[in-house]
Amino acid sequence: MMLRATALMLLAVGAATPAAAQPARGGQHDQSIGGGPQWALPFYGRGDKPGVQTSWRRWLSAHVGVGTDFRWASRNTTEEFNLPAQERADGVVIPSAQRRVDQRIASYGFGVGVLARGPMGRLSFIVGAGPGFFVDRRSSETRVDGWRDSSRSAQRSFGLHMLMEVDVRATSRLSAFAGLRSELRDLRYPESSSGYPTAGVRFAF
Repeated sequence: MMLRATALMLLAVGAATPAAAQPARGGQHDQSIGGGPQWALPFYGRGDKPGVQTSWRRWLSAHVGVGTDFRWASRNTTEEFNLPAQERADGVVIPSAQRRVDQRIASYGFGVGVLARGPMGRLSFIVGAGPGFFVDRRSSETRVDGWRDSSRSAQRSFGLHMLMEVDVRATSRLSAFAGLRSELRDLRYPESSSGYPTAGVRFAF
């Protein structure tokens, strides 16, 4: 499924160049930086905060460019349990205990890629694809009364990142965008694919 999406994305990159309706205005600014929220981690409740993403774009022509994207997100969770006292069959009483588990998950992604742009006045449709590097870190600490145990793990992998964006220009330098990012986080495992929405603003210079 993800490999098919990758092929379609690469095809779209090649097809978007001749499909542009007209050159973009304000073409004197061929670079831009952008930023905004992203939802790369699974979020379960209204209190969850999105991650952050930043990007850089360099347009080599009105329709073709290159870019980099960096995103990170983290989430802290706490679970507490009160274990009541229990009496075993032999009459021994196991005293009550309090159990607490603190967990932190952090996810980072960096990608570079080739971009294609189809400008239509103030509106531009942008697609891109390229290699990516991804890092996931997880740490947890478990406490049961006076006993404590902690663990940490990290996973690093190379894969592919893809994007589809709609960019709306407000001024010659400022625009807003919204889109979808897709990641194949490990080339060895097709099931490592994921997608998530992004949005933000971009400043051209």
